[in-house]
Amino acid sequence: MLPPPSNAAEIKAVDLIRLHELILFEAQDNLLSAKIEQAFYANKKTRNRRKQLKAGDPGRVTKFLPRWTGPYTIVKANPGTSTYTLDLPGDSTVFPVFHSSLLKRYHDNDDSLIPTRALLKPPPLKFDDGTEEYFIEKIIDEHRTRRMSRYLVRWKGYGPEDDLWIPEEELEGTDALKRWKERSGT
Repeated sequence: MLPPPSNAAEIKAVDLIRLHELILFEAQDNLLSAKIEQAFYANKKTRNRRKQLKAGDPGRVTKFLPRWTGPYTIVKANPGTSTYTLDLPGDSTVFPVFHSSLLKRYHDNDDSLIPTRALLKPPPLKFDDGTEEYFIEKIIDEHRTRRMSRYLVRWKGYGPEDDLWIPEEELEGTDALKRWKERSGT
């Protein structure tokens, strides 16, 4: 607390200080109420997602890319932290735990509603020994480690949801790999 003022100039200074203190307290109160309101709306959105997903449900995930991948089965739900553990493929290098903001429920396409939406995918080329081969449209990406290289392959007549990472040994001698190496200079 401030001592009582001794003259008129000090009265004005003391009043000014008290006014600034009041303004400061009001600003702090407003910041606190805004923070509480933001937390309420953020938690409201997360709470709704938590109700949607449970262990065993199929879900889709987005991480680092704008499109959704999956579906993956939800192995474990942790509502306290809004995280979910997914059953990812064995060759996946991504940690299998995701926040609910990165997940959404997977819904199968109902092609009976829109018959033209279901594109017919070309069947594989079948050989007498029972093996099947698909045609490579192009190589989209490359991932190298010290031990091996893998290439993201787009199959002819198939969409991005069917792209696969294929080891370099399986692509040896293909035109797509030759074109990729010419373009990338490797």
